[in-house]
Amino acid sequence: PLFDDEGKLIAIVSASHDISKQKQADEDLVASLQEKEVMLREIHHRVKNNLQLISGLLDMTRMRSSDESTNSILTDIMLKIQTMAQIHTRLYESKQMGKINITDQCRDQVTALSNIFSHTGHEIHCTINSDEIFLPVDKALPCALVINEILSNAYKHAFKGRDNGMIEISVVQEDERIKIIIRDNGVGLPDNFDIGRSGSLGITLIRTIVQHQLKGSLLFASQHGTKISMEFPVIPGAT
Repeated sequence: PLFDDEGKLIAIVSASHDISKQKQADEDLVASLQEKEVMLREIHHRVKNNLQLISGLLDMTRMRSSDESTNSILTDIMLKIQTMAQIHTRLYESKQMGKINITDQCRDQVTALSNIFSHTGHEIHCTINSDEIFLPVDKALPCALVINEILSNAYKHAFKGRDNGMIEISVVQEDERIKIIIRDNGVGLPDNFDIGRSGSLGITLIRTIVQHQLKGSLLFASQHGTKISMEFPVIPGAT
C-alpha cells in the first residue's frame, strides 16, 4: 500500500511470480517417485514368490527323504531361504520402504521353526521381549540370518533328551546400537567350547556375519543353558 502525506491510501503495488512450471515439476517428481515405489514393491513381491517356490520344493524333497542327515541339510537350507523370503515380504508390505520391523521378523522365524521342531511330546516355548525396532535392509537381512541360525541350533541341539524347553529372545536399541540376546534353558555349551576354534558350519556362519557384515561383537556363555549376545551399530561406521 502507498499513502499520501495525509495518510490516505492512493495506490497498491503488488508483484507476482508464475510458479506453474515449478508446480508441474514437483508433481512430475512425486509421480515418478510413486511409480518407482510401485516397481520396487513389485520386484520384492516377485523375489519373495520365487524364494517361496524354492523353499516349497525343498520342503517337499525334505519330507520325502528318509535319510536323517539329508533331511537336516535340506531343513537348514529351507529355513535360510524362508528367512530371506520373509524379509522381501516385509519390504513389499511395509509403508517404510527400505526398513524392516525386526521384532515382527523374529516372530515369523519363531513360528516357522516351531512348526518344524516343536511338536507333541517335544514342546519348545519361545518368548520375544522387544519394542518395535526397525532396521535398514542391509542390517535386517544378515541379522535375520544370524537369528535363524542361533534359533535353529537351539531347537535342534539344546533340548536333547528332554520333553520341553524355553527360549527367550531380547532385542533392545540403545542410541545407535542394537543388542540381541538369545538364551535357552537347555544343556548348555561343551566345557571346552571356543567360538574362535569351533569347526561348526553354523557357528562359523554366525561369527562371520556378525563380525564382517554387521561389524558387531558376539559372545557365547553357559548360564543354566546357553546365552548368545550380539551387538552391532545401526548406522554403518558407527562404533
